[in-house]
Amino acid sequence: MIKIKNININKKYLLNINKLEKIYKINIFILMKKILKRIFNVYKYIQKKINNIQKIFFYKKKNFFLIKKKKKIYKIKYLKYYKIYSNIKNIVLKEYIKKKIYINIYK
Repeated sequence: MIKIKNININKKYLLNINKLEKIYKINIFILMKKILKRIFNVYKYIQKKINNIQKIFFYKKKNFFLIKKKKKIYKIKYLKYYKIYSNIKNIVLKEYIKKKIYINIYK
């Protein structure tokens, strides 16, 4: 099982959510939940490929994973997983990607 230890979201981003919801008429949190669920499916796939993962660092801003395994660090780009969303959602997603979000995930 993958456990989320902490999710830190920029406070300014939280203030912008209401504006985004009004403009795009979409519930941002439901959208983000779907996006994160999709990303975690990618994590599960990666975990099958790489054993004994100590930590996965997830940098939204830079569009890649950094995976620490023993003393080696693996870099995996994941931008392609966002192509599934429609244009309106993509606009919201771009706004979301701009903000710094850091997630610590443990095996």
